[in-house]
Amino acid sequence: MRTRLEKVYKDGLAKSIGVSNFNVSQMERILKIATVPIHNLQVECYLYLPQNELVDFCKKHNISFTAYCPIGSPGRFNFTGKDLEFKHTPNPLEDALVKKLAEKYHKTPAQILIRHLLQRGLSPIPKSVNEKRIKENWDIFDFELDANDFKQLNSIKNEYRIAYLDFFKGHPEDPLKDIRN
Repeated sequence: MRTRLEKVYKDGLAKSIGVSNFNVSQMERILKIATVPIHNLQVECYLYLPQNELVDFCKKHNISFTAYCPIGSPGRFNFTGKDLEFKHTPNPLEDALVKKLAEKYHKTPAQILIRHLLQRGLSPIPKSVNEKRIKENWDIFDFELDANDFKQLNSIKNEYRIAYLDFFKGHPEDPLKDIRN
């Protein structure tokens, strides 16, 4: 698959090659054998799963970083009737610091979370089906978190995963095999 994607890129049919849900060791492996650089990595990344090691790796190798679930996927509870592993994950939209900063900057908690990722140099991709929230999610370019507020958000130590990628279980390339029970 990799060589076919590289051919598509070399033939000018693609402007870039991106990967999704890779961990650091997978990224290291692919960079060793790739003849075309990886341009983007897309993974779950939000306040409670900052992916610092992966972000640092991507910055070191000039790979852009796309953060999915940037506001913690608040609609996840209504997605399915199953008892999902992430069901008890705290909602970052309800985080006391996030709410305090939302008041300070006259923004929504979602806007604070998205702006925080943007200031980290990441590309957050929030999802919504609500037109009002879609507009709010883009209304983040008229303010910047000050250095102290940015540092406080970066210092949050919670680590909660939402996307367990269960479809990878048992696959030799499961990016989460090291953390599964």
